[in-house]
Amino acid sequence: MSLGELVAQVGQADVAMFRFVNHTLYWRPAADLTFYLANDYFLMAVLAVVVLGYLWLRGWRSTLILAVWSALALLASNVAHNSLFKPFFDRPRPFIALADVHLSACLKDLSSVSLSFPSTHASSAAALAMVASHLDPRLRAGVCLFALAVGWGAVYSGGHYPVDVMVGYAVGTGLGWVLNKFSDWTWPGPAGQAMSSKQTPTGSCK
Repeated sequence: MSLGELVAQVGQADVAMFRFVNHTLYWRPAADLTFYLANDYFLMAVLAVVVLGYLWLRGWRSTLILAVWSALALLASNVAHNSLFKPFFDRPRPFIALADVHLSACLKDLSSVSLSFPSTHASSAAALAMVASHLDPRLRAGVCLFALAVGWGAVYSGGHYPVDVMVGYAVGTGLGWVLNKFSDWTWPGPAGQAMSSKQTPTGSCK
């Protein structure tokens, strides 16, 4: 099998998986709610609530460290995707490429040139999950569930193919791993203590 044939088969499987999620499992109220819960404004509000709760439970130093590295994870993911990956691959979103996509109402305002691959939201969520669970393993279950929900919503609402999300997860995980290494070397742990692999396992969504 040639590389071109392999890419074609992966593309066909990607579209088939997208249609299963976006058609077979589709219910408009759930799709709209899913996207509303995954949009940037809602995520920022949730993040603010989480930060305030963490501040109350863990103190200002732990919160500051977690907030700084989490912000760097989100920034790195957004810059990498919007400035490098998406322009390079230039893949249109499924609701542009396909004729019969069930589209969340929130996505109808997106530009016709909006790009799909990889998913910035999935990458950002994965990078955030990696960093947060590394700095404080008590957060692992919550942030990994959050990352999975963001990826599911991206496909269910018609904005991304499954491969967009999976590659976004891979890129975000890699970015998070790099940031975790820097945090170990420079400003480690939610309480300012080194959290190397010998002391606390590196956070992951496995």
